Amino acid sequence: MNKKLVVVDRGIDEILIINNKAIKINHLSGKQLIELLNRYDVTDINTVSFDEYEATEEYKKYPSAIYSSVNKFLHV
Repeated sequence: MNKKLVVVDRGIDEILIINNKAIKINHLSGKQLIELLNRYDVTDINTVSFDEYEATEEYKKYPSAIYSSVNKFLHV
């Protein structure tokens, strides 16, 4: 399965999008972040700004991946 990961920087919030799930990561240590990436077997990482993410096809398909998940973050 091809898994895409996007890190979105929204000021103080950093959010990973893994399989269309928003995960807030600004509270994670480097070790916790590595454990999270290993849990999802992530192999492809793309870092973008929020403005860049808004211009992508993923954002057009899944704009709610960030906005509707703001209060439903998964926590490690």
